[in-house]
Amino acid sequence: MAKLNADLLDDLTIKAAKYGEVEKNPMRDGNGLFLLLHENGSKYFQLRTTLHGKRKLMQLGAYPQLTLSEARELARQKLKQVKVEHKDPVLEAKLVKQQKAKDADNTFQKVAEDWLAIKERTLAPTTHIKIKQTFNANVYGVIGKHPISEIDNQLVCKCLLIMQKRGALEFMEKTRSWIKSVFDFALSDKLISENPTLLKDERLIKHVGGNFPHLKSTADVGKLLRNLVEYAGSFEVASCVFLQLSLEQ
Repeated sequence: MAKLNADLLDDLTIKAAKYGEVEKNPMRDGNGLFLLLHENGSKYFQLRTTLHGKRKLMQLGAYPQLTLSEARELARQKLKQVKVEHKDPVLEAKLVKQQKAKDADNTFQKVAEDWLAIKERTLAPTTHIKIKQTFNANVYGVIGKHPISEIDNQLVCKCLLIMQKRGALEFMEKTRSWIKSVFDFALSDKLISENPTLLKDERLIKHVGGNFPHLKSTADVGKLLRNLVEYAGSFEVASCVFLQLSLEQ
């Protein structure tokens, strides 16, 4: 049975209370909430209840960092877990803490590197290097350190828009596809519940490919040959162009 309001603790009583000078330590507030006094002067709120016939003791926090009203509200929430939901608040808090630690370890960069390690078996070496370099240059700086479970499409779009603004539309689309594959990988490992990359995002401009420039006349051919003679680049590149011209004759 809850204590009458006249018997409930108040801030004046708590502030005046000293270890060894009160009749009962801990001091009861009602509904299982107690204030425990320590010899060094510190004061802590505790909640005492039962779950499945077993006594449960929960530490709520120190006074005055945790105020009396906050302690009562926290005690009410935890009693609801015990009495209504039949859950152990101590165990639930431990599971939440473990999940947060797991999420903190599974950043986008960590998951992406795991995915790249696996894809190295099937991707062409040049493609694997390109993805790795792209993530280092364009992705990790924006979303790399975020837990992958906390990344939404808006955050993904943020790093893609940076590429879009500099005009790298085709490259941006490829990067978006690679990012989506990382989230698919995380989804298969049950690190996330859904892939945040949308099938279509109106903020992103779609790349429209065009035909490569081609030779339209013998004058164009002559100009190209003169440019090749003066070309200061590698012999291999010039040879490939000469070879391509010969094959088209």
